[in-house]
Amino acid sequence: MLQPDEFQRIVGAARGNPRDFALLQLLLQAGFRVSEIIAIRLYELDLEHSTLTIHRKGSRKRTIPLEKKHSMPYNPILRRDL
Repeated sequence: MLQPDEFQRIVGAARGNPRDFALLQLLLQAGFRVSEIIAIRLYELDLEHSTLTIHRKGSRKRTIPLEKKHSMPYNPILRRDL
């Protein structure tokens, strides 16, 4: 379990990189596993409905709603990469 100051240091270190910041938000606040995050594909991120579909062990899928703080970091990434 991270202490609040440890959490703030980690998130603060990633603020300069939108991709890293978005990934950390998913890891630390939404509780995703690293394996679930590295399997995310662009088409699984639905910014219009603020949802993300992740693939779990086996062929199970989970669609989760994204809070604004989770979905907003993706906007600069998508604008840059598209």
